[in-house]
Amino acid sequence: MLKPLWTLLCLICVLSFSLASQAAQVAKVKGRALLIDTQGDSLRAGDILYVVDMSGKKKAIIKIMKVRGNKAIAKLGKGKPQAGMALLKRGASFAPPVASSSDSDYSTSNYSSGDFGRSWGGMLGLGSDSLTADIITDTGIKQGTASTSGMGYSLNGLYDHRLMDHVWFRGLAGIETLKSEGGSNCGDSGTEKCTVNLMYLGASALGRYLFSEGKFSPWVGGGVSLLFPLTKDSSLLKSSSVTSTYVLLFSGGLDWKISPRMSIPLSLEYGMFPKSETVEASWIQFRVGVAMPL
Repeated sequence: MLKPLWTLLCLICVLSFSLASQAAQVAKVKGRALLIDTQGDSLRAGDILYVVDMSGKKKAIIKIMKVRGNKAIAKLGKGKPQAGMALLKRGASFAPPVASSSDSDYSTSNYSSGDFGRSWGGMLGLGSDSLTADIITDTGIKQGTASTSGMGYSLNGLYDHRLMDHVWFRGLAGIETLKSEGGSNCGDSGTEKCTVNLMYLGASALGRYLFSEGKFSPWVGGGVSLLFPLTKDSSLLKSSSVTSTYVLLFSGGLDWKISPRMSIPLSLEYGMFPKSETVEASWIQFRVGVAMPL
């Protein structure tokens, strides 16, 4: 009596394990990121799984990046997965997947921008500005050189977009300032403090390489910022000499994902203005902001 019962229990366990290994399936696909409905399957970060269609044919291979309750985020290795396809563990046999339950309470916006490839937000910057310029009189005579320094600020909107694995585009648009002072041999009398107080409308484009894409994503990059003057207030520079210009940017930073809906972008940036015969300027700026997935 016990032997048939034991055999039946073993068979039930085997069947249950087999069905559980098929239970997880693709809920949504967006770019190279997949939202997985585990349906009770035991998945862990780092698991490598096949995505199979209804006939059991392998369509893609994915890697589980993180698991949250009965949902998981996976990264596509290769192939073309589609929502509704089942997941198959290596070495497991295929069985038709069980229909997934509603996932209306889980949208792709619940996950961080690094998972889905696009985000928007804003950044505030504070930095050290430096400018060295020749002091030119109204008659065009050089009467010395002034070295100035100070603290400027910036306020920008942000847009991040994944171009490929580890390679991202970042766009910034907003207000950039250049503020510095030093010396006291400017102005018509030659005894005024040398000051520079400029405000620009700026548009920046950066290419970034992310060393990893997780909760903390360090990166390095570079790009260019186009600047269009809005206000010109300076005892050192002639107003006519302050025109549209550009800044070469060399940058590094960290994208810190503090929750599924929000990340904090951090960056330290060196900006170099084009050097002329009479003026040389640069900034070192620290930027911090908030970004949310699109």
